Amino acid sequence: MGRSLRVIASNDAARDLFGCSDDRLLGQSIYQLVPSLAQPDGGGHLVWQGGPGMLAKGRAVSCRTCAGEAFTAACDVERFSVGERGFIGVSLHREPPRREPAVAPAEPVPPLEEPEVASYVAKVKSYSPDKGVLGTLGEQTGACGVVVLRHVSNGAPRGGRLQLHDRWSAEPPCVPENSNAEGSDVWTQTAPRPEWMLQWETGYSIRVKRTELGGKESEIYARYGVETFLAYPLFQEDEWWGVVRIDFASRSQPIPKTVVEVVDLAVPLIQRWVLRELESTSAKGMAKEQFRTLFDSSPDLHLVVGDDKRVELVNASGANRIGYSVEDLVGEAFLRLVHEGDLDSVKSWLCAANSKPVDKEFRILRQDGYPLWVHAKVDSGRTASRNNGSLHLVCRDVTDRYLSEAHALRSNRRYEHIFRHTAVSLWDLDVSQLRERIHELEKSLKVPLSVYLAKNTHIVAELIESVKIAEVNEATLMLTEADSRDALVNQFVSLFQGDNFAAWREFIIALARGNNRFDTETVIITLKGRRFFVIFQASIPPEFDHGVNVCLALTNISERRRLERQLMHSAEHDYLTSLPNRSLFRDRLDVGLSKARRSNRRLALLYLDLDRFKPINDELGHEAGDQLLKETASRLRSCVRESDTVARYGGDEFIVLLDDIDEERDAEQVAEKILEALGRPVTLEGREVGIPASIGISFFPEDGKTQDQLIRRADAAMFAAKRANLRFCLYKDLEHEACRDGSVSELTVTEAEPVDEAVP
Repeated sequence: MGRSLRVIASNDAARDLFGCSDDRLLGQSIYQLVPSLAQPDGGGHLVWQGGPGMLAKGRAVSCRTCAGEAFTAACDVERFSVGERGFIGVSLHREPPRREPAVAPAEPVPPLEEPEVASYVAKVKSYSPDKGVLGTLGEQTGACGVVVLRHVSNGAPRGGRLQLHDRWSAEPPCVPENSNAEGSDVWTQTAPRPEWMLQWETGYSIRVKRTELGGKESEIYARYGVETFLAYPLFQEDEWWGVVRIDFASRSQPIPKTVVEVVDLAVPLIQRWVLRELESTSAKGMAKEQFRTLFDSSPDLHLVVGDDKRVELVNASGANRIGYSVEDLVGEAFLRLVHEGDLDSVKSWLCAANSKPVDKEFRILRQDGYPLWVHAKVDSGRTASRNNGSLHLVCRDVTDRYLSEAHALRSNRRYEHIFRHTAVSLWDLDVSQLRERIHELEKSLKVPLSVYLAKNTHIVAELIESVKIAEVNEATLMLTEADSRDALVNQFVSLFQGDNFAAWREFIIALARGNNRFDTETVIITLKGRRFFVIFQASIPPEFDHGVNVCLALTNISERRRLERQLMHSAEHDYLTSLPNRSLFRDRLDVGLSKARRSNRRLALLYLDLDRFKPINDELGHEAGDQLLKETASRLRSCVRESDTVARYGGDEFIVLLDDIDEERDAEQVAEKILEALGRPVTLEGREVGIPASIGISFFPEDGKTQDQLIRRADAAMFAAKRANLRFCLYKDLEHEACRDGSVSELTVTEAEPVDEAVP
């Protein structure tokens, strides 16, 4: 227990007694200040017993001031506890050199109560302007002390002493607070002698002989050799504050008039000093109280750590913040609070803190083990004032900030990983200059920006050049076939040429309109000249006017486009011959009819059927039949123009659309050319086989004005040619009206809309 007894609190009287400030006293070992406390049992333990709770009472001990000056004092040592923490209180009463009293005390003088205004004690010595006045007063008048008594409303004035110098012969008198004995009326507010109150108010002195005192006060004054004193009213801002009392020892005669005159001259100086001390002490006390209040209520954790790295002082709110009480932490090793992962760095930081204080962030463990991140700094001003190797640490909880920063760091790393390794081409673009150019253009233009850019493609190219590439990912280098980022930056504009500037034009317009997103499809030309279809997507921050960066994503959809074209082709073409199927043919016929009506032109339909396909297919097999159909399709395509359409209409039937013909002879020549081409034999399964066919022809607008009319009548003409063994037949050449109207049963079936055959 002896080694851990350090001062954790002291009052003003203790600081005056040891001649040092509060900061120097705090943390001092009690055995350095009172060496004889460790002597009773030789082991550094306090073993005196002086009553309940008392380890010692009234024991004379040797003490040492902070400057090393030795003195003797009466010592009371008491054990007490706060919560579960134990403390020891040490009270010291210094015994000044005693002058031989006029009346020897019959018994030991009991210790007087500590005065309420104890901060005034011995202040005279340290106040040089008035030291000479007070010293002279004592030498010339024989005054043994000055007592300041403060007026209170519910009892006797209470006060403390002001020592002139070392001329005290004994402890100065002080009327107890609870004194109601007769004769004490001189000190009470409700004094029965109104002339004394009148004298106080008018500023005159009061002289009282010992014989005029009575009761307990007379006994106390007699013990200290005080027979007579002078009292002067003390005013503060025109209000009576209390009394300044000059005490004289062992005067059997009345105080001489000359002495009273000297005192009358000195008292105003004493009063001014008292009032200055009152104001100063009050201000200091308030400041100290305010500091203590702020210290205890500060949300930060304040720790005073001694040179042994133990906590000497901690604020209450800071201790509560980490789950401890003040009593839990005082005396504990500071490093026990530090997270093990930060121990080494904190040790080094503490070692260097006195000479080179720097801020540090580390983890402190709460009582439940949860780590809190704190930003700690050394309060160099308070550390220096202590001057005993202690450190005043101010630790601010930055856990929320640290967690936010850690979350932001993880998010940034996650974003960076996604940015770099995603398969989509990502661009981080600096568009600050582009933004300025857009605003300048909008101010100078008299037409909408979209109209201006549509007519001035070169301006779009110039605007693109103002865009700066901040970063691109690996997928971008692969898409653009660039060897490096620098190569891409140097040839950025070349990726978008000609009509491909349209995507950038629309993007620039979107920026100007304040849109947050933009996407379109366009084509880029890689640095090696290949063309890729891409989705052009830009994410524009809402605060575009204040920001500078835009995220651009280019998604290669070339393969998707190829698959889409393949699917579309499969949906509209015959899988075997790759010719347009019935659906696509009808679409083209509809377009052709619309065009012919607008231009007042003619068109023709040639309906073709292979005459001997079924026997060949049955005899030589389906593969031979498929080969025959493919060859037929190939020869048909070779006989018409690019603008014409050849379609497989079903089974072994084909249909040809001839756009924009001048006369019927043009269609007849195409029919003859087709029959000639099909007449050439084809080799199937090692056999040469001819491809005989019959063709029927109908014309717009003579033979019909709708799709169905033209197709039915071309079909009817084809059956007529087949029955008559003609190579081809025009619908208008049919001789029988029944053939035209479909009244004959055989032809009626022929003119009906052909039923779709399942074409795989």
